[in-house]
Amino acid sequence: MSKGMLDILVDPISKAPLEVEVHRSGPKDSIIEGVLRSPEGRTYAITNGIPRFVLTEDTDQRQTARSFAFKWQQRDTYDSSQMRTTAQQWLVERYGFVNTDEMRDFFGNRRRTLDAGCGSGFSSSSWMDSSWQGDTQTEWYGVDISMAIDVAQERVGSIQGTHFIQADMLQLPFREASFDTIFAEGVLHHTPSTELAFKSLLSVLGTGGEILFYVYRKKGPIREFTDD
Repeated sequence: MSKGMLDILVDPISKAPLEVEVHRSGPKDSIIEGVLRSPEGRTYAITNGIPRFVLTEDTDQRQTARSFAFKWQQRDTYDSSQMRTTAQQWLVERYGFVNTDEMRDFFGNRRRTLDAGCGSGFSSSSWMDSSWQGDTQTEWYGVDISMAIDVAQERVGSIQGTHFIQADMLQLPFREASFDTIFAEGVLHHTPSTELAFKSLLSVLGTGGEILFYVYRKKGPIREFTDD
């Protein structure tokens, strides 16, 4: 976690600013271990360089976190070159880009992007590489409710401008209007309320910003059965 992240991080409940207590620092004065404190006395751990804000007591949300943590930690089941090519084609088609380069340029020219429900960072890694920023100082924030956020950090954490936060989409720990771009690929419908999750994202999107998201109403019978 970079100390610069404190400029946009707030307590997910009160939205009050947070103070940081550093236990262990890393390269470039980053924070590896520590605690974030709200004025009301709530504390949030920073472990492995990732601030952890998940507070939900919702049974379904907890199950979702466990399920997707398991799914994204099995990298050998989806991390093949063929799967990456398929994912790139899917993203380009769904979001109206000409090709992967155009998608990279789009995000590379934004000020600050939130990848909401980023999982292992697989979708963003299909276009993000060491050159994605170009000449800009844009930043990418990956947020996920599950421990898959650690997999995302392993995957794209070495790329400049990337940040990782474990948090619930319904309790985002960001100031209002922190982002000019939000990307939510196939995740909103996995929350207790797709509507509330969408509104939660809008609360941290700045005026004139853009949100790119994909949802489905119902899966095919075989997928529905096997998921259950």
